[in-house]
Amino acid sequence: MNNIKLKLSLLIVSFFYIFAFFILDEFEILSKIKKIDLFDFFVLFLLFFISIMLRYIRWYLILNSQGVNGEFFFGFLRYSSGFLYTATPGKVGELSRIYFYRNTAVKKENIVSAFIFERSFDLVVVLLLSTFILFNSGTFGYVAISISSFIFSLFFVCFFLEKVKFFSKSDNILIGFIFDVFILIKKNISVKISLISFLLGFFSWIITSYILIYLLYSLELIVDFHLEFISIYPLSMLVGALTFIPGGVGTTETTIVYILNSFNINIGDSILVAVLARFSTIWMATILGLFCSWVVSLKNIDIKNRK
Repeated sequence: MNNIKLKLSLLIVSFFYIFAFFILDEFEILSKIKKIDLFDFFVLFLLFFISIMLRYIRWYLILNSQGVNGEFFFGFLRYSSGFLYTATPGKVGELSRIYFYRNTAVKKENIVSAFIFERSFDLVVVLLLSTFILFNSGTFGYVAISISSFIFSLFFVCFFLEKVKFFSKSDNILIGFIFDVFILIKKNISVKISLISFLLGFFSWIITSYILIYLLYSLELIVDFHLEFISIYPLSMLVGALTFIPGGVGTTETTIVYILNSFNINIGDSILVAVLARFSTIWMATILGLFCSWVVSLKNIDIKNRK
């Protein structure tokens, strides 16, 4: 995605959220934003940053298990740069890390395999956290079967691909690349790495889910805590991802509004929470990605000049 497309995407998203706030104004609840003070914004940023750090530690450990040892700090900058394109269908735009990791020991196949591996565990975690609502809706079985089938197919391919001579001995560059990716994923499939990846992903998503819950409390929209609140954001993200709309823009927010409204929170308040929750997660990640990509670009220019 070039800069023109990125700017166009951000412009479209901006119009979407401006439109949402016009709706909010019609409900006359924009004044409620004043209930969220600077301390609340600091807490939201802190929760977001901890969530990102947990994801990065998982990424770092996955690469290490593949035999890649890189710098922790600059690795974080390169990893976070991928969030610049996180608002893409299935977040595949995060594979732009291939570009940001150039001039390092991390190869394309390392990045693609790590991306697939971490996304697989994210699917499992999102499903688990969504169960509090999915069980009541009667759709848990269908979603569980779909995700389980994907994970099983992935692992099946990893373990049996190298036994197929067509792939292991092919001279085709693309086939060879795909083969290397799945072999690297197989390296990650161990009890230790799998358990650590699951736990880090689980706590990261729990924190992300709590961002929405924190907003509900800050805006004084809820008094009692219900386990279903944990499911709201993960489930909404899952719905948004299934539509393959970039960033799930519109569908994720609509799902959040629909679920909150089912808890007797009016439409206006629900839209406000949805917009603020999305800003505190995916759009804050995009801003972080923009900053980190700028820093990485400066470092790459410095490395090039030294050569």
